[in-house]
Amino acid sequence: MGLPHIEQVEKEKAVNDINNYLLNNFQRFDEKTDQICSWFDKEIKDVFQFDVFSAPFDTINGYKIFSSSYSDILIMRLEDLTACCQKAMYDFLGIENFVLIDKNEGKKMVC
Repeated sequence: MGLPHIEQVEKEKAVNDINNYLLNNFQRFDEKTDQICSWFDKEIKDVFQFDVFSAPFDTINGYKIFSSSYSDILIMRLEDLTACCQKAMYDFLGIENFVLIDKNEGKKMVC
């Protein structure tokens, strides 16, 4: 069952319809999707003894440094990577003038 065709609908109703669809169909995802959804629990929480969901993410800066008695963890939002990586690397590791090098960009492909 897919989302119904939406032409003219109030914003609140559209948001509610989409939320209901996702919540009702989330359990139908296959094992690979479930592994992706639980990656932080399996790879961070279990390994580093820290729950990254225990504190809010800094959506303004695009990254957050989490600290526990066991480890420090840097989480960066991928869509903010170029904008926040220099400050994040300085705040997390003390690296000054960090430069992210773009590689494998689709727009640079030559056919």
